[in-house]
Amino acid sequence: MNLASETTTRTTSTPQQQLDHKDKGNGKMVEPEKPLKKKDQITLDEEVARRLEAQMQAELEEEERLARQKEEEANIALIESWDNTKAMMDANYELATRLQEEERGELTIEEKSRLFVELMDKRKKYLQDLELKRSEVNHQPKPKRGI
Repeated sequence: MNLASETTTRTTSTPQQQLDHKDKGNGKMVEPEKPLKKKDQITLDEEVARRLEAQMQAELEEEERLARQKEEEANIALIESWDNTKAMMDANYELATRLQEEERGELTIEEKSRLFVELMDKRKKYLQDLELKRSEVNHQPKPKRGI
């Protein structure tokens, strides 16, 4: 048997081979992050705080706007409900009035005559009072003009 033909060749990398491969500096240079100076950190913190406060204020205003909108919608619904109720009450009142008039029937001729005479008496009295006031105004002495 041939041992040489049955053996496999294997390449292994040794640390020596890795050392032979040198970095030529063609890669991207990454500088380690330097800690910010105290003044820069304070400025950055203030900016973050302002942004956070503005965001919170915007969210608060949005919540308030939504609450006002819901309240307004509730008020509108309440007003519409009241209007519907009022319309139904008015319709019921009108219906009841008509039914009462039908039950009473029309006024008799004597009742109409009596109401007409009362109206005429009131009118006469009003016209007499009006005439009396006019005559009093016309009979008042006119003020004399100084010379």
